[in-house]
Amino acid sequence: PVLCVDTTALIEMTAQFEGWNDWWFCLQFVMINILGFVLMYSAILCTVICGPLTYNVAGVMKSTLITYAGMGFGGDYIFSWVNFIGITISAVGGIVYSAVSFSTLEQNQEPRKQMVSIA
Repeated sequence: PVLCVDTTALIEMTAQFEGWNDWWFCLQFVMINILGFVLMYSAILCTVICGPLTYNVAGVMKSTLITYAGMGFGGDYIFSWVNFIGITISAVGGIVYSAVSFSTLEQNQEPRKQMVSIA
C-alpha cells in the first residue's frame, strides 16, 4: 500500500519561516546538509571497504562513548548506582555481542584478496 500525504501546508510553512532571512541560520542550515552528506558517504564507504560488521562494531563503540560523554557533560543526568550499572551492562553487552559476531564472521570467511590498482 502506498501512503499519500498532502505536504502543501508543510512546504508553505517552510517557505514562510522567518529564519530564512537570517544569514547565520542559512549558513548553519547549509553546513548541516553538507555534513549530513559527508556522514552518509563515510558510512557507505566504511561499509564497502571494511564490511558491514566492522561498521556495526564502530557504531557500538561510538554509541558507548557518546553515552558516557552525555552522562558527564549533558547536565541533565542524575547519577545513581543502579542507573550507572544498568547503562554499563548495556554498553558492555553491545560491545561483547559485536566482538563475538565479528570474530565468528572472521573465522568463517576466507581471507580477503587485496586489490591493487596501478594508476
